[in-house]
Amino acid sequence: MSDASLPGENAPMSDDAPVMTVPLSKWVREVVRYAIQEHLAACPMVPRVERLEKRWIALVALMVGSGLLGAAANGILSHLAKT
Repeated sequence: MSDASLPGENAPMSDDAPVMTVPLSKWVREVVRYAIQEHLAACPMVPRVERLEKRWIALVALMVGSGLLGAAANGILSHLAKT
């Protein structure tokens, strides 16, 4: 379990409990951040997903590189054909 805790997480549930004055959007953001932190700390799939992301980036880089190389070769050949 991480050290992160939500505001008011351990607040007593009674009519006398103090009312939280945090705006709803800020509270939702904090809850989402907390949930994501807990998920990343406990999820066994995180290393596999990170490796997949790296492979995807490499694949896209190879496609862009081969496209640029092909365009450069086409430009050189078309320039040679004109002369």
